[in-house]
Amino acid sequence: MNCQKLLYLERKFNQQLQNLTAKLDGGQELLSLCHEEKDFEGLPFDFYGGFIGYIGYNLKVECGAESNAHKSTTPDACFFFSDDLVVIDHHSDDVYVMSLHEGNTTKTQWLDDTEKKLVSLKGSVTRKLDERISKAAASSPHEAGFHSEKSREQYISDVKKCLKYIKDGESYELCLTSQFRKSVGEVDPLRLYLHLREKNPAPYASWLNFSKERLCICSSSPESEKDQAENLMIVDLLRNDLGLVCEPGTVCVPRLMKVESYATVHTMVSTIRGKKQSNVSTVDCVKAAFPGGSMTGAPKLRSMELLDSIESSSRGIYSGSIGFFSYNQTFDLNIVIRTVVIHEDEASIGAGGAIVALSDPEEEYEELVLKTRASANAVMEF
Repeated sequence: MNCQKLLYLERKFNQQLQNLTAKLDGGQELLSLCHEEKDFEGLPFDFYGGFIGYIGYNLKVECGAESNAHKSTTPDACFFFSDDLVVIDHHSDDVYVMSLHEGNTTKTQWLDDTEKKLVSLKGSVTRKLDERISKAAASSPHEAGFHSEKSREQYISDVKKCLKYIKDGESYELCLTSQFRKSVGEVDPLRLYLHLREKNPAPYASWLNFSKERLCICSSSPESEKDQAENLMIVDLLRNDLGLVCEPGTVCVPRLMKVESYATVHTMVSTIRGKKQSNVSTVDCVKAAFPGGSMTGAPKLRSMELLDSIESSSRGIYSGSIGFFSYNQTFDLNIVIRTVVIHEDEASIGAGGAIVALSDPEEEYEELVLKTRASANAVMEF
């Protein structure tokens, strides 16, 4: 099994992800992988090998949206299959080395070699910070050399359009977004990601590198921060989404508007849970909740339609989801924010904010700029 094999889902989310689910549920490709349940007992994580990648925002058309007004320059979804993996538990400092294998074949050599390499690193790994002159932090993405997709005046005008739609009863909330771009030439994407993590540490950080597509994703996301009214609206959206695929009466909110603190942000977090119906597949669950309601508005389908008419380009990977589909039928997907996408020597950063009836257009623009600052500074300093 080639761990670098790519799975492209170019706007064929329903068909190809259904095929992916069949594989995860024991289809021919993964059925031949040897494992015993006892081998995984007690592991503090759910990914045992499988597909890792992203689902772009444009795949909303496979989840109920009528159309895409803008075509993405990056693949609408991209995954690779990982059968050899090293997992690090940063809480306990434990390291797990795992490998899936087909039929009667074994991969003990890779396990042994990897273990030796890890043991040789013990006690010898030192953290080396960049040996270059530290640049002063930019107060805006523009000072960091990024060019805005929309001017300040245009974005404020678009916020006013959203407010009119809300006043007319077309939507209760619209998540208006924009993009900032910068030519970066040849860069070391892994070093950039490590620098971003140092500048903006967050629990949902991720790094994906698709060399054939000249595409790299450096994400350091703490999830979306919202005020109480916006958070409650998102909770209601998710309760509705989960209600489509969960057993009646099982959807609940065990955690509502709890504040979590990270290195660069305080964020309000709610947890929504439900018990999946037995006849519901992984694809059904993803389709019910994608895209995340915090990045669309309410009602979701009408809000996405309105946003397509206001926004001037595809969101691409931004507003989509990064995560995994494990062969043991578990999956975990985030919402892509606070992310630098490197594609064909250009860095792009998406940002936006939820527009509600009480939103102030100028303050919304300032929030847009603020949300890109950490990521833009990381690129500038790199």
